Amino acid sequence: MGNSIYDEFFDTDVAKGKAICKKCKQTLSRKCGSTSSIIKHLELHHKDLYEKLQERKANPDIKKRKLDDNTPTITAAFEAWRPGGTKLESINRALSLMIAVDSQPLSMVDRTGFRYFLNTVVPNYSIRSRTSIYRTDIPALYEEYVARVKRRMNSVKYFSLTTDSWSSEDNKHSLLSLTAHWLADGKLEYRILGVLPIHGRHTADNLSAILSSCMADFIGDDALRRTHLIVRDAATVMKKTTRLCGLTSVDCFAHKIQLAVYGGIKTVLNDFDYFDDVIERVKKFIRKMRKSGNDRDDFADLQKLQEIQPRWLIKGIEIRWGSLYDMIDRFLENRSTISSFLIGRSKYPQFTSGDYVLMEKILSALKPMKQATVMLQGRQVTISVVVPTIYVLRRALVSEARRPSVLSPNRREAQACNRARTIHG
Repeated sequence: MGNSIYDEFFDTDVAKGKAICKKCKQTLSRKCGSTSSIIKHLELHHKDLYEKLQERKANPDIKKRKLDDNTPTITAAFEAWRPGGTKLESINRALSLMIAVDSQPLSMVDRTGFRYFLNTVVPNYSIRSRTSIYRTDIPALYEEYVARVKRRMNSVKYFSLTTDSWSSEDNKHSLLSLTAHWLADGKLEYRILGVLPIHGRHTADNLSAILSSCMADFIGDDALRRTHLIVRDAATVMKKTTRLCGLTSVDCFAHKIQLAVYGGIKTVLNDFDYFDDVIERVKKFIRKMRKSGNDRDDFADLQKLQEIQPRWLIKGIEIRWGSLYDMIDRFLENRSTISSFLIGRSKYPQFTSGDYVLMEKILSALKPMKQATVMLQGRQVTISVVVPTIYVLRRALVSEARRPSVLSPNRREAQACNRARTIHG
């Protein structure tokens, strides 16, 4: 009874031969599909509905379901997929947004698998060329978001700024970021105003011109009046940069911790040369492992044999002690596997028990600072955490410094081991 005129008045279960009146919920028998019982029910109990039913029967055209006003016609449906159509423009925008948000290369639109996926999901869609996306769609998307950020910034009365710089490993690419932060209805909000390419020398004059231009574009002529302060790293060039911009600035607390770490390690460990030696051997071990497919397979087999979680070794970055912490932490997790792997492999750096004790001590010294740095990276962190964090870190470092030093004997042991390997090949 899927298209029956009685569906307006009854819920019917054909299999059970029953019909339930939608108005009074009475269950009626409909054996063999008979309609006499339900018609009689309407006539006796619901005169208005009975008259409506008779009207439906008298005017068969009414039984045909009319198209909803929002349902597109066939012509409109095809128009939506033509250039400028709503469907086409919506998918073009979504594709550009995916490329931008996920940092995908423009060449992905030429990949066989991606084209097959889109053709399966949206057969009517004609995939844009990378040229069209680069010249038209991405710029349009950028302008859309620029306008949205400008509108939001215009509604903010006061805010603070943060800035930082980044350079690629080969120093061929450098970027300068600028982010605005403010309080709205008791909640912290932020907008990234720019991730700006740095061309030419990294001088204060050049950097200040970049920041000032970005502030003028997104905030307007009253940017200085509405800016409470700007947070930057402690480099001399950044101090001068913010001063040239006319901004009140303060040092980044997380960057202060970064600068303090190596000095703190020297104080706690008493022997920085030995520390450097151990770290270089760890890095060399990881480099050699990465270059040999057979060694990687052997290492993975040992992990399985010793029931150690198959997490790969990672190499730290010299200027980022956080990655140094992660490298040592992962190395110690695989200590038993590394010891087994090194048997009979004299070309690899060797490690003594003293080396592992040193690494454990390094982790112990860095752990509170690692935790503090991770905490400080949160978007909801405010300046109120600075004083208690300093207090906790000072207590942790003082406690670490009072632990008995194990470094000098361990260094002698390591040097003796290295000399023995040199003598005996």
